[in-house]
Amino acid sequence: MLTNEERNHLKVVLRSSKTCNTIKKRCQILLALDCNTNPDTTYRNCAYYLGVSLKMVCNMVKLYCESGIQRTLVLNRNVNSDNATRKIDGAMEARIIATACDSPIEGYARWTIKLLTEHARVELGLTAGEEAVRRI
Repeated sequence: MLTNEERNHLKVVLRSSKTCNTIKKRCQILLALDCNTNPDTTYRNCAYYLGVSLKMVCNMVKLYCESGIQRTLVLNRNVNSDNATRKIDGAMEARIIATACDSPIEGYARWTIKLLTEHARVELGLTAGEEAVRRI
């Protein structure tokens, strides 16, 4: 499956301190499934011992077969992932935190996420949901 040059390249990438964990896992998958060194390794065994899903192993092998080693070692990021705008800016976040630290509205013993979200929607004009408030 892998040539000596590809195998050596994968080992160099694995040893690099600048390599992210995802790429390291990809290298480990390809090295574990290399027919020249481990002829009896199955996809299921590889997934189990590396702590990844069987689907990830299958996807990495497919990507390697279709696109080669260089494409396998590059993360495919969505163009919009870096451009996503936050629904709650710093000023709104500060007001929500201040509200949560304050005493709750009458009739309640403490703030809940749902109560805090509803209060922020009415009083502060919040448009985000409960999950955004929970993360704050």
